[in-house]
Amino acid sequence: MSPTRRDFLRSCLLSSSLLALGCDEKLFRKKIPGTFHSPALQFGHLIRKGVFPEISSKEKVDITIIGGGIAGLSAANRLLKKGKTNFRLYELESYVGGNSRSGENRISAHPWGAHYLPVPNEESEYVREFCEEHGISQGHDLEHRPLYREEFLCHELEERLFVHGKFQNGIIPTIGVSKSERAQYKTFFDLMESFRRAKGRDGKLAFAIPIDLSSQDPEFLNLDSLSFAAFLDEKGLTAPPLRWYTNYCCRDDYGTQETETSAWAGIHYFAGRRAFGGNIKGEQLLTWPEGNGFLVKKLQEKLDPYLQKSRLAYAIEKKEDSLLISLLDTQSEKTIQIETKALIYSAPRFTFPYICKDEVAIRSQYKSTLHYAPWVVGNISVENFPDVRSLAWDNVSYHSESLGFVVATHQRLQQDNGNTVLSWYMPLSRGAPQEERKAALERSLEDWQTLIQSDLQKTHKEILPHITSIDVCVWGHAMIRPEPGFLWGQARRALLEPEGRIFFAHSDMSGLSLFEEAQYRGILAADSISRFLEGDGK
Repeated sequence: MSPTRRDFLRSCLLSSSLLALGCDEKLFRKKIPGTFHSPALQFGHLIRKGVFPEISSKEKVDITIIGGGIAGLSAANRLLKKGKTNFRLYELESYVGGNSRSGENRISAHPWGAHYLPVPNEESEYVREFCEEHGISQGHDLEHRPLYREEFLCHELEERLFVHGKFQNGIIPTIGVSKSERAQYKTFFDLMESFRRAKGRDGKLAFAIPIDLSSQDPEFLNLDSLSFAAFLDEKGLTAPPLRWYTNYCCRDDYGTQETETSAWAGIHYFAGRRAFGGNIKGEQLLTWPEGNGFLVKKLQEKLDPYLQKSRLAYAIEKKEDSLLISLLDTQSEKTIQIETKALIYSAPRFTFPYICKDEVAIRSQYKSTLHYAPWVVGNISVENFPDVRSLAWDNVSYHSESLGFVVATHQRLQQDNGNTVLSWYMPLSRGAPQEERKAALERSLEDWQTLIQSDLQKTHKEILPHITSIDVCVWGHAMIRPEPGFLWGQARRALLEPEGRIFFAHSDMSGLSLFEEAQYRGILAADSISRFLEGDGK
């Protein structure tokens, strides 16, 4: 039975983020087709209960990978390149890609999470190699800078912002901004540019990608000890439109308010990127209708013989010279035990203590420092909308709790039929993550559809009559939160260390949920496990 208006409004009070977004009573009367997704929720919670059938079969494999996100797929590809084929990758979901997964309907492919890749830095060697290998870049200029394919570079109009009743190009507020506020803009961006060029006393870039390549100079690392909001306050950068923008950026990349984001992470957002390409102007983005699902497909191309999906890893037992890994086939409900020489654990790090009960104390004591941001993504199918071309790729409202939406068909050269998919994003960052997560999962599909329509009505009410479906995905643990003290503190360093035959690979071990970091962790783990097996771990 559908909830009554009174029931829904009362349930909205459970989440400050949902309440801040607002509801419109008239929209409760419109029934919209759609589907609801919540990755890993049903089976992930089985681990806490800990009741599984007897083992029905046993297998042996040299290397096991648990988790088929970007890190796991990158690790598997690295193993293949090193000539290692006796491995298997097990993924809980029926698809791979983690929060870079994508979907497709009769209108278009569309993202369910990450939807772009910034043009890589010069030091981002593995990402540049990936782009060249898969035809995202083709050839080099005379200075040996890669040339990126124009069809993959985000087309104009890239971004627009609805502010004070009208749209402007770009998402840095300019309408109604005073002279003194503009002066703060200049101070802020000059400061970020100085960080972008800065190097530490060790000669390394202050802010690099991957972050492991960043300077270890305490002058920069100490920025991790305070929040980005506190850092900006100290600099006197308090102009409301500037702070709206900096908070938007923290929520966009980290799912976290600037008051809860490490200053190092906040600065990294602005200072960490230096696009390296021969046909690049400024900081440009690479994007596709399916978002980073395009990159997932490229990573998966050679891996099908090594992938086993719908497999829940629920127990890891350490033996003297091997590991025993118990898995549940969620389709057949049969259990398999894998004996393996070594393991790459590329699932979110917070899940490991639930699966490996004897995790050493020094790691286990830090698990409480791992906090994850919940997100909601809605894919809105729109048909016969005559003004698709008037939309930017990214459409944002200054007055909304959401991050707005991206247009999945933006990269098409022709959009004459007026059909598209709008991918709408909202990090649930107002309250504590566990409270926001609980409230989000208590919402029904209809609740979310109403909230999404209400959000659109404030800026794009002309789209509402053309909506034919709204599909929704709630990510309970979408990405690691780079809270003050985590990036360069003892906890992350300890949690990243291998445990005997177990090597960890996930973007949360960088503290930033970025494609570049996930790929780097996967490659690093594959190299480490190869050296281990070629040495004493045979």
